[in-house]
Amino acid sequence: MLKKLARVTLVLVAIVLFTVAGLLLWPLPEPPRDGLAGNFHIRNVAVVDVRTGSVRRNMDVVLRDGRIASVHPGGLSGADTALISIDGSGKYVIPGLWDMHTHSLKIAPQYMHPLFIANGVTGVRDMSGCLYRKGVGPSYLHEKQTS
Repeated sequence: MLKKLARVTLVLVAIVLFTVAGLLLWPLPEPPRDGLAGNFHIRNVAVVDVRTGSVRRNMDVVLRDGRIASVHPGGLSGADTALISIDGSGKYVIPGLWDMHTHSLKIAPQYMHPLFIANGVTGVRDMSGCLYRKGVGPSYLHEKQTS
């Protein structure tokens, strides 16, 4: 009975190991492509002003070439037909957030990074432990190791 249980356990462990190895070696999909490019006019959006700590409601935000070109009270500017218009009613515009402690994996560009962007995180500080590999990280780390 004990031998049969040991054999079944060994088979199950082997199946799990082969499955994990197969998943790790499986080719990864291509990272997501950049989003919609162009110039945008976000209408009637609430803008979070981090300098004053206030929320300015019913504002219009114009983006040109991926940069904020203007922020002004809603409805004051004429509609520029060259801009892609987005209704921002009930939405907020905030400065990009930073996650100051992340651990990226090999699959980060395909799976983790799009989730950061979708949740307003536009910058990360990766805390993965590769700084002590030769040729990676600041030179003072390598000098300290060799002395």
